[in-house]
Amino acid sequence: MPIVLDRSFQGGLASVPSGDPVRAADHLVVTLPPRRARLLSTLAALSSLVLSATTVAASGAAAEPPSSRAAATTASAPTTFTAAAVPASSFVDSIGLNVHLHYFDTAYGDFDGIVRPRLRELGVRHVRDTAYTYPGIDGDSAYYQRVRVLAGDGVRFNLSTGMKTTWGLRTDFSKLDDVQRWSGGAVESFEGVNEPELQGVPDWAGEARSVQRELAETVRTTPSLEGVGVLGPAVVSEHAAAELGDLGRWSDLANLHNYPSDRHPETAGWGAYGYGSLPWALGRMAPVVAAGKPAITTETGYYTAPIDDQGISEKAVGGYTPRLLLNQFAGGIRRTYLYEMVRQRFDANDREANFGLVRADGSRTPTFLAVRSMIDLLEPEPTGAAPVASPASLSWTVDGNTRGLHQIPFRLASGEYVLAVWTDDVLWDTERNKDVAPVERTVQITPAAGGRVVGVARQAASGEFVQAASGSAAPRLEVGPRITFLRIGAQASGEQPTDPTDPTDPTDPTGPTGPTGPTDTPVIGVTTSGAVTDARRDLRVGGWARRTAPGGLLADLRRSSSWVDGETVRLRIKTAPGARLRRTDRLVTTVVVPGRLKLSWSVRGGTRMAVADADGSMTRCEGAGGRRTPATASLVFTIPTSCLPGAATMAPRVSTTLVRASGGRHRSWSDTSTAPRLTTRVG
Repeated sequence: MPIVLDRSFQGGLASVPSGDPVRAADHLVVTLPPRRARLLSTLAALSSLVLSATTVAASGAAAEPPSSRAAATTASAPTTFTAAAVPASSFVDSIGLNVHLHYFDTAYGDFDGIVRPRLRELGVRHVRDTAYTYPGIDGDSAYYQRVRVLAGDGVRFNLSTGMKTTWGLRTDFSKLDDVQRWSGGAVESFEGVNEPELQGVPDWAGEARSVQRELAETVRTTPSLEGVGVLGPAVVSEHAAAELGDLGRWSDLANLHNYPSDRHPETAGWGAYGYGSLPWALGRMAPVVAAGKPAITTETGYYTAPIDDQGISEKAVGGYTPRLLLNQFAGGIRRTYLYEMVRQRFDANDREANFGLVRADGSRTPTFLAVRSMIDLLEPEPTGAAPVASPASLSWTVDGNTRGLHQIPFRLASGEYVLAVWTDDVLWDTERNKDVAPVERTVQITPAAGGRVVGVARQAASGEFVQAASGSAAPRLEVGPRITFLRIGAQASGEQPTDPTDPTDPTDPTGPTGPTGPTDTPVIGVTTSGAVTDARRDLRVGGWARRTAPGGLLADLRRSSSWVDGETVRLRIKTAPGARLRRTDRLVTTVVVPGRLKLSWSVRGGTRMAVADADGSMTRCEGAGGRRTPATASLVFTIPTSCLPGAATMAPRVSTTLVRASGGRHRSWSDTSTAPRLTTRVG
């Protein structure tokens, strides 16, 4: 089917007058030097132009520029807003999930007991996985059987492709039409290489460009793939984006992996040029890899592993994720795929095992309940009543403090409206690593033109949004960092009712032929409180070496060793003590035994492992782990012996890559060494 992704809501970034004190995302109060403030103000204004931010028309007046809009929202007098109410179904359709249907040795192995029933219950209709084309796979394989079952449930797929690595084969693009057929016609887009700079390929940029070109040419010249979208590859740093270059010619959408770390979704960032924020991703990443193309996010989200200071609590994830989805939508992201649907296993010390809306035993997290109930609010069951032809825009007045207040109006199929309201306050203390009690404020919201609030839904401690009838047409509400949804009665207008799912809906500028750019319709975006620099000091992390020359990352591999301990093989990579890493550093160490296994461990990522099958392809091994031991300055991998039958000796190739923000740019250094043969000892 054609990939006609609904137009996402366009939002703006408020600029800050030179030298003004602003409130940081984590409640730090700073005063920016005039030069820095002017720079951030200029970036904010440019971001607003890029995002088509003609936000908030007050009392019918023309839309104000971001700076005056920010000033208006701090006024104590009642403020009237007028905004286009986009079809709620377009937001619901912008929600996607990452799945791993091929991970049979994880919780994804229970397809009938966990994956399928939970996905149907959740109501998300778009998922991301992989286009497997290795020798021997076909439509009768368990993976594609699962894909077709979900396709029958109405699920559509974005499938990533790959380049040749030491553990995997390049996608066989001659089989893409087979993949579509094996998938029951449910593939709506194919994607380029996933994070190619982290895959240990020397000429990764050249290989990724080659894959992207072949992908685009194959899709665009294969009749059975007519209308299928082509997404670019996602990289994780500005340095990698610059090295990869502009692939817009072979991409329909720019692809982002913009994780907010442990910050709130509306964060102004924590590095140079707002690094980590949505405006940074849209302004400094997307245009570099696919100039002039709209953006899609194929990975984002939070994790709960307590192994480092970027994991947050389940409670905080449940509060942040609905905001993350709405903020992405308001910022112009065409679709946001949360990472991921199911936690692969129970392992508190593995970051990769602690993403997910569903726990490894199939139980629902607060995030699952939040997303499910939010979808239920915005796509309620039909009542049988005829829809009311309500206006395409909504006006309302807010009496109270509106600083940092975010508001997005939606129109339901019934003709009613839903107004999402929240503040950009935090739910997680990033310094103390603990939950923060929500800070709420009282506001009164009054719909214009005789409208009335008929229902209010607030988020319970479980994460679920609980609906209740409104006791007032213009209620006084406590609003805060957890979203409040107000259901506003339909307002008759004499207009013809519009089907929000109709691809020719005049409020949807994508239409049936793809995106055509922003319209002149005033829309309300997100009001932010400004941008600040991150005030944290560098973190000292033991176990890694950074010599005078940053390229010398590893040390003394001659003292590395491996040994058998019961049912596991332990591989120790010896490094130099006293390493110093910055908070935003990404450090990845990869160990490869050619033809045998690949292990990858990241300071910001935990452990990934693959082992070689008889045909040379690589598959995951359950139970692998990795940990730093600062006292002995080493990294220890734990490998089940079942993954290495008959292992006696190993001669791994070890590579480490450090990606660091420096002077407003992202630089990377790599060091690759082949260790002497490591003799496995017992005990």
